[in-house]
Amino acid sequence: MKSKNIFWGVFFVCAGGLVILHQLGYLANVGIWSLVITVLLVPIIIKSIPQLNFSGILFPLALLLIVYSKPLGIANLSVWGVLAAALFLSVGLSMIFKRRRTPMQYKQNERYEHHDNFSASYENSGDSTVFFSESFGSSSKYLHSHDLKRADIRCSFGALKVYFDNAVPTAEGAEVCFDCSFCGVELYIPRTWRVVNNIDVFAAGIEEKNRRFDVPEGSLLILKGRLQFGGIQIIYI
Repeated sequence: MKSKNIFWGVFFVCAGGLVILHQLGYLANVGIWSLVITVLLVPIIIKSIPQLNFSGILFPLALLLIVYSKPLGIANLSVWGVLAAALFLSVGLSMIFKRRRTPMQYKQNERYEHHDNFSASYENSGDSTVFFSESFGSSSKYLHSHDLKRADIRCSFGALKVYFDNAVPTAEGAEVCFDCSFCGVELYIPRTWRVVNNIDVFAAGIEEKNRRFDVPEGSLLILKGRLQFGGIQIIYI
């Protein structure tokens, strides 16, 4: 605990020094808001490195690359391209470099051994209406509901995984409403479900893996809400 306090103390002292240097004109080519965003993102990267949380490493790096594109002389790079690269690299590296988990995590989540590749907090929910939130960190959420109506997902500056394979939507279907920005979200959905994507996307990307196009009339899941400067990956299992 003491070492953690020392780390954050040194970090914020350095952040304050950067602001002072900017005010003195030594960082004239860097805007004050760029420094603020840097102060917010760097701790995520530092915390994610020991855990091999590639989403927590690459998405903040991508955002920093976007913020400093002009000073670095790479302003011709598209926001979409940088975020898409971060998304694909996060998924690919997570598949290649699987981290060791504790015995308790293996016991509780052994059925997800091939999917859950980053350190996270685990949460179960059995309600018909649920709310999941993640900021400046990473976590996995597991739904256990026999009459799922709605799931609200809010994520900013973080990484979130949500598993739907132990949930059953109502006869009318279920909704997932997103309020996400500067993040990476992964949804694990049964392949027999019909998914309708109505998400409002700005400078972000949505990718689907293993989707079936011959799904019979069955459970309906409607995706809605907004996604800005981030990525959502829908993985059918």
